[in-house]
Amino acid sequence: MPMFKIQFPDGTFSSGGMEPSHHHKGKTWDSRGYLNSHLTMITKQWARAPADEPHPYEGATAVAYDLVIVKSETGPVDIFRPVWSLLGYYRGRIRRHDDASPLHRYPDHPSWPIIIQRLLGWLDEHPKDH
Repeated sequence: MPMFKIQFPDGTFSSGGMEPSHHHKGKTWDSRGYLNSHLTMITKQWARAPADEPHPYEGATAVAYDLVIVKSETGPVDIFRPVWSLLGYYRGRIRRHDDASPLHRYPDHPSWPIIIQRLLGWLDEHPKDH
């Protein structure tokens, strides 16, 4: 998967944005199209600048990298943490009768009771052991 950076002659990379600066890591663009859009934006801005102002990327080069994903380490996923957090979130909103709660905004919406029922059923089957 190709990735792109803009490298200045001193070896630093562009930070991107409207006023790019030099950084040791810099911004990475995910496609050639995103990089071209950035360069077009900067060039249009530069064209409106005073005549003696140099282009921000004068002397810089576009560098393409091939991103290779390599599996280096695996570990267990703690599936209990997000479930307990989500259930606590909904329990708190129900107890407070929070007006911003989706359960109170859409009390007849069929998905909310089903979601909570599934979470409660899952937690009954998988008691918190840590």
